[in-house]
Amino acid sequence: MARRACINASRLVTLSAVVLMLGAGATPGPAPIATAFDADGYSALGVLDPANCFVGANIDLAVMISKAPELQARGVIAPSKSPAHVAAHAWTTASAMALKLQPFLIASIYEAHPALDRCAFVVTITGADGKQEGAFAFDMNRALSAKMKQAAASPQEFPSLTQNFRLGGGVTAHMNAENAP
Repeated sequence: MARRACINASRLVTLSAVVLMLGAGATPGPAPIATAFDADGYSALGVLDPANCFVGANIDLAVMISKAPELQARGVIAPSKSPAHVAAHAWTTASAMALKLQPFLIASIYEAHPALDRCAFVVTITGADGKQEGAFAFDMNRALSAKMKQAAASPQEFPSLTQNFRLGGGVTAHMNAENAP
């Protein structure tokens, strides 16, 4: 129970810190969760235990930038954005990509694990320096997942369809710097 309280704390921790925290107890350590975007810089891992569910997802900026044309062709990044724009606004693009992909990850987890109800999620972004920064975190339950799937939630609607949605300060600072005049 103490681990769960740490994950749901108001401050957003990095995925690597949570992995260390989860791997330290009796609960099995996090396992990779396959997604259709594993080769595109998006990765996920989790502990999918009904008593202690946690999922972490990460976007690697360098891989995302290099795969931008493929991600645009697949509709994950807006096709109107030039490669220079994607690179100059990488943190903003990665955050938008994460918001777009999270509903698919959530749906696949709840479909594959019928015993799950509540689960904590955290999304990080790995910068060019290799450092992970917390992008956002939220809590989810099966009823909200079904509502999100039924509504075909847009990235703009996503935060309102979760519980305890919170932004990470590091990624927010990067996004503000990218979008400053």
